[in-house]
Amino acid sequence: MGRQQLVARFLEVHITVIQHLVDARIFPSYQTAWRWMNRCAKKQNGWKPRYLGGVLLNHTGRTAKVYCNGWTPNSRTLLHEVMLTDELLPYCACDILRGPKVDPELRPDATVFTNSPLHTVQTGELHYEMDNGTEHLEQIRERMEIVGQYIDPVVWVFQQPERMKEVMRFSTSNSYFKLYREGEFFDRSGEVVFLRP
Repeated sequence: MGRQQLVARFLEVHITVIQHLVDARIFPSYQTAWRWMNRCAKKQNGWKPRYLGGVLLNHTGRTAKVYCNGWTPNSRTLLHEVMLTDELLPYCACDILRGPKVDPELRPDATVFTNSPLHTVQTGELHYEMDNGTEHLEQIRERMEIVGQYIDPVVWVFQQPERMKEVMRFSTSNSYFKLYREGEFFDRSGEVVFLRP
């Protein structure tokens, strides 16, 4: 598969900043990816990356351009979606559903289809929920009651360990937890379940 097909496939699913294309090993360096994306964006005909806006990334201190060709999230959730892409990068080789393609009843932030031992034999689905600390704990509790009715495991990703521990207290048996940009997954008792693939 050529580079354009790899980028097009990635942008069909993910809300992406240029660094994601490097982290997914589509490009060897940020500079190469940046030049390639700019060249494609200026083309008159053919495939082009679709620019959605910019987000301020804390770890770089600069505004990063955000792209996606497959769907358009709410502009207020761009940072949330970019952070979710960070979490889903280890699953790039798997089928992933995001945005309007996820289960309309469960409505997770993303669904990953993989053969990890954590996943249920029946479906092979792993749902992701990204917490940016903007929802009240009561809203998360209500959300957990909904996802607790399903057999598929749900990974809740948190930025603050204190908030994660608080939510673990009222979690359901199909809930797993991790901290943003960390490799360990925990069950609701705080035991490590498995590491990133």
